[in-house]
Amino acid sequence: PDEAPFEGIADYTDTIKRLRAMGHVIVGAHQGDAHTIWVNPKTGEYVGAEDRRIDGKAAGF
Repeated sequence: PDEAPFEGIADYTDTIKRLRAMGHVIVGAHQGDAHTIWVNPKTGEYVGAEDRRIDGKAAGF
């Protein structure tokens, strides 16, 4: 791509400087939604976590 979206630019100033020095075009970005399903490796139980910033739920079966 012509631009590389990068979340948290303020937290990675040294990395951003190095990437720009190599010719990369870095632009700020925001994370999208983040619904998550985790499977407990010991029990096989599914645990869901929804992103409360938007509508929707995490679900697994």
